[in-house]
Amino acid sequence: MTSQPPESEAKPRKPGDFRILVVDDEEAVCQGLCDLIKRDGYRVKGVGSAREALEILQKTPADLVLTDLMMPEINGWQLLRAIKKHYNDIQVIVFTGYISQEAKAMLTDEEAEGYFTKPVDHARLRAMLKAHLFPQNLGRQAEVVVIENDSNSL
Repeated sequence: MTSQPPESEAKPRKPGDFRILVVDDEEAVCQGLCDLIKRDGYRVKGVGSAREALEILQKTPADLVLTDLMMPEINGWQLLRAIKKHYNDIQVIVFTGYISQEAKAMLTDEEAEGYFTKPVDHARLRAMLKAHLFPQNLGRQAEVVVIENDSNSL
């Protein structure tokens, strides 16, 4: 029997340890998001429908799902509800071209972990992924190094 190291000694997770599923019926948007996420080292898969996403989640677990709201057949709202009902350990972040105040309130009620609007800002997406996948890093004191060449400066 192998003993597990205490949690304080557990190996810290890195981006490649996380699986992210991107769901958007617009192929270019889906591929673009996947490319941005891969660039940051995460394992990512993109699909074109909520139905495909649910089929994949039955076979392969994901840590986080990014889904568009407006899709045919099963929309992002319905996908969010299905994930929260059957996979309560999966985080869901919603993205859309437009979001009203009503929709923002609904997202909170539906227990989405976050949302962002299109076009996607890579820096904001990166920060959101880090905040949700590495919550232990939140609140940690930042390390700052300043190099100054001017000898008259303090």
